[in-house]
Amino acid sequence: LNRVHLRGLSVDQAIAAIALTGIEPQLSYQWNPDYNEIDVLVVISLKPLEETTDADERRENQLWEIFGDEVMLSIGNGTGKPYPNFLVCWHLERVTPPAPPKPDWQVEPKREIQSTTV
Repeated sequence: LNRVHLRGLSVDQAIAAIALTGIEPQLSYQWNPDYNEIDVLVVISLKPLEETTDADERRENQLWEIFGDEVMLSIGNGTGKPYPNFLVCWHLERVTPPAPPKPDWQVEPKREIQSTTV
């Protein structure tokens, strides 16, 4: 919840968006030693992978559309138990690097590349 502002949402809007998907979130927290603050987390599911349903996957897709890579992290270890000593915000800040800029020929595909004869 510390990062929902990156998607233009307030904490209340983020919680409401989760509720609209039909998910009952659990609030959790972690101490963030990088910023000396508490990160407030919303835990969506701790089900083992084999118990995940198609409806769960649809809800997760809805959440990705709302929150994106800036705010949401999907992890699993196959046991349905949380990772010990896993700093969520640290991974959110480092896992997804910004996309590199596209070259001109991709942005404007009809533009011809001029060749120079030497």
